[in-house]
Amino acid sequence: MLRCLTIKIKEVIDVNEQEIAQKILRLAYVFRQRSEPRGRKKLTMNPRDMMILHGIIHLNPEGMIKMSQIKDYFHVSPAAVSQGIRSFEQQGWVERVILDSDRRSVYIRITEKGRALMQQREQEFCEQIGAYFRYLGEADSLALVRILERTVDYCQNPANCGSKEM
Repeated sequence: MLRCLTIKIKEVIDVNEQEIAQKILRLAYVFRQRSEPRGRKKLTMNPRDMMILHGIIHLNPEGMIKMSQIKDYFHVSPAAVSQGIRSFEQQGWVERVILDSDRRSVYIRITEKGRALMQQREQEFCEQIGAYFRYLGEADSLALVRILERTVDYCQNPANCGSKEM
């Protein structure tokens, strides 16, 4: 995959930008490889799962939400939502609920097990990000935030990140 991206990058940027892009791609690859937990049991909730459960809680912190709300929130297909929720059910993180008053809609409720695991993972994340920011120091942490904010701004423009050419 990196080779494919390298070829595409060469078509759109000059040599200096190519070198920078190559470094970014390599660092992203190394970061992903090294961010996997070592020496401890693999976590039961990966970052994607955490993001989805966080979204469900965000949509309705105390109650239930419809499957269609999850689909709309994440801009994914109904099949993708159903598959993810099925996996979450098997883990005991959520349960499906069909109300007598609305038998056509399927609602999702996060279980206590799901909430407890989310809280644990959020705590671990906060500890990790805190350690990372202490390692970077204040100036580099603020620079990272500034760059990430600019990246988000750039990607919110459909002309920049929404093109099918990439």
